[in-house]
Amino acid sequence: MVVPRKITSTKQPCDRYFLGQWKSLVRRIYHHVLIDDLNIDLRARDSIITMHSLVHNQLSVDIFVSMISYSSSACGYFPPKYLSFSNINEVCFSFKVDQCSTSNCNGYPFISCSHCRHILRFEHFFNSYHFHQ
Repeated sequence: MVVPRKITSTKQPCDRYFLGQWKSLVRRIYHHVLIDDLNIDLRARDSIITMHSLVHNQLSVDIFVSMISYSSSACGYFPPKYLSFSNINEVCFSFKVDQCSTSNCNGYPFISCSHCRHILRFEHFFNSYHFHQ
């Protein structure tokens, strides 16, 4: 059996929508490190593992089940089960406060944790490894 060329973007559920959301969060991490000139080498093995572990942890919340299901239905494998869903920008980056939720911290927020909904600075999210079990 031969798979036709250029078909993966239309028939692979992860390529259809989910990996775009994953890449969006990864890009925000990279851009934040570059723009703020943080002393973090995102090419180092430990940083790569930390980054992808945190991204996986953020996307493994029940609120994203409908988004992941959409990836399969968009390829035509299943009938659409969810007509609306929240994406990474709506859940993690649409907060209206300008302070970190951590006590005694006046820093600029980076992300709203999809698990606990705390607004966190990049240092509290990435450097302190804000991970939920």
